[in-house]
Amino acid sequence: MPIGTWLRIALAAVVGIVGLVALPHWHTQEPTGDYLAVALFAACAGYAMWQVRQYFDARERGGEN
Repeated sequence: MPIGTWLRIALAAVVGIVGLVALPHWHTQEPTGDYLAVALFAACAGYAMWQVRQYFDARERGGEN
């Protein structure tokens, strides 16, 4: 897998984890921060999975094993 893909996955992981930890501490009485944190984490995890899937799909199209 190219280094650029690894760096994008790592950045998504950092953003997702920081969002999951930090956003709930910044909210007021409404649980909006909690929902936003979980949504951000899920989006980052989904992005990482999409990147891996794109890599393996391209590898299968290329005939590599």
